[in-house]
Amino acid sequence: MADNPDLADLAVADALQQGMIREASPPEPPPPPEREDPGPLADLPMLHGDWTFVLARVQGRSDRAELLKEYANRWLEASAAEPIPHKRDNRGRRAANIWLREETDHGRHN
Repeated sequence: MADNPDLADLAVADALQQGMIREASPPEPPPPPEREDPGPLADLPMLHGDWTFVLARVQGRSDRAELLKEYANRWLEASAAEPIPHKRDNRGRRAANIWLREETDHGRHN
């Protein structure tokens, strides 16, 4: 079959027709993170990726509420310190994400 691509196509078509294999479907996009109660993050201009990152970092932690509150504080402090208006969100986002990554990576569990 490797020498004859048409034969391979026929074999696949036959397998599809007989129900031995299924046609590939495109992967479904991941569901958006749950944002029903954003809590202290409600006023932050968070992107989908921000929610995904934050929720993955705080999931199942007993100190979740404290982490979210401090995340918001770090974002707002860094954002306020940026003199150029169009750079404020990214500066806040970066500072908060770095803090959260370090805080959740360095042994401060539950």
